[in-house]
Amino acid sequence: MILLVSLICMAGCTISPSASTTTPTPQVVYVTVLVTPTPIPVATAVVNTNAVPQSGVWAEINYDKTYSGLVGVPGSQAGVSDTGDHFYRIPTENGIVAVSVQKNDASADELKVNLYNDGILVKTASTSIPDGNIDMQVSLATPTPTTDMNQYCSVNYPGSSYDPSTNTCVYPPTIPTTAQLDSPSISSVSTIVAANSQTIYIEGSGFGNTPPATMSIGDGSVDTVGDVTTPCMSIWDNGAGSHHWQAGIQTSPSTAGCAIGLYINKWSDNEIVLGGFGRALSTNNAGTWNIGVGDPLVITVFTPEGQSNLVKIVS
Repeated sequence: MILLVSLICMAGCTISPSASTTTPTPQVVYVTVLVTPTPIPVATAVVNTNAVPQSGVWAEINYDKTYSGLVGVPGSQAGVSDTGDHFYRIPTENGIVAVSVQKNDASADELKVNLYNDGILVKTASTSIPDGNIDMQVSLATPTPTTDMNQYCSVNYPGSSYDPSTNTCVYPPTIPTTAQLDSPSISSVSTIVAANSQTIYIEGSGFGNTPPATMSIGDGSVDTVGDVTTPCMSIWDNGAGSHHWQAGIQTSPSTAGCAIGLYINKWSDNEIVLGGFGRALSTNNAGTWNIGVGDPLVITVFTPEGQSNLVKIVS
């Protein structure tokens, strides 16, 4: 599950992730929906009807090796551990649904999660990174009863329209293009260990294809520079004592940066690859700032369009 943490800046850093909770919006899925012509119609997806349950909320987890995680609603999740393609019933009709699942190995095979509501695919996410994980939260709305079929389609399946010739809610074949950029969204972060040198994969969208401006720390690592035109990022250890620090960000070109830098190997719109932490971070509890097993790290990506946080526990 995504946990947003309000942060107090350390190590000369003056920026922290927002404490507000953001509910992800289910993506538009282009399917044809059969509408039962009754006073209160019920929609049923005409897609994968031989496999996808057509009633209720279900999470489908598909991975050819072993996975484990939690499925349910915030505050009431059931543990899952299996291999292959399985559906898990979530006992709710509306509100927030939360799925958190992780690969139990370092393979590059795809782990995929699909969330269905009455047979309709409302959210999908996948990762192929070693030891990768998926954290998904989706807000489900209760279908609005109405005898007006045009209203039923437009309210319950935004973007669709009613086709009386087939009695279906039909989505357009394409989405109109827009110049507006998406806010960043972190979907998964690979395993982080208590070490300086390591490869960390941050997957998602909306990170921006323009790399961040950076300030050199002196050991080859950098702080990303926050401004209004380019992206930046930070990693915050929300532990106690010397395990409470922030790395990788200078809040503006005129302020001091973090003493702990990051090694940035790649920055693209849907993936950031880090080579670890700068030498100011210690791994043996002997330094001013330390990282250890069990530390809760808050990974945050900032862009001019917004920000996204994800919590990762150090392995």
